[in-house]
Parts: sequence; C-alpha cells; structure tokens
Amino acid sequence: MGGVALVAVLSSGPWLLAGVIFWAYYVLSDAHQRAWDWFFGAVAASIPAWLVILLYLHRRAKRIQDTASKEQNAV
Repeated sequence: MGGVALVAVLSSGPWLLAGVIFWAYYVLSDAHQRAWDWFFGAVAASIPAWLVILLYLHRRAKRIQDTASKEQNAV
C-alpha cells in the first residue's frame, strides 16, 4: 500500500489534475475575460501548427516508405 501512495505522490498525473482543477476554479469563479481570450486564441493558433506538423510527418513517412521500397534486400 505504501508503494501506491508513493507513486501517486511522485506521478505527474495527480499533480496535473490538481493544477487543472485549480485553474478551472480560478477562471470560472470570476469574470476573467482576458484569460478566456488567451485560451481561445491559443486553441485557434494551435490548429494551423498541428496541420503543418501533420503535413511534415506525412511527407516524412511517405519518403521513408519510398526509400525502403527501393532498398529491398534479397534476404
């Protein structure tokens, strides 16, 4: 039982959950217009960033697959 408690304290999951709960209480308890502007601005800015990363990874995987198909060994 002591090992489970130690892992719960050292693991990042419970601390992240506590931070999200604190942040949600802080933002939702009062009118924080600027905080919501930053939040939704970051969400909107992340969409093009994710698309660029996705396109890069797709092209890299396609290039690796083409290279592997050209270098087929007889063994």
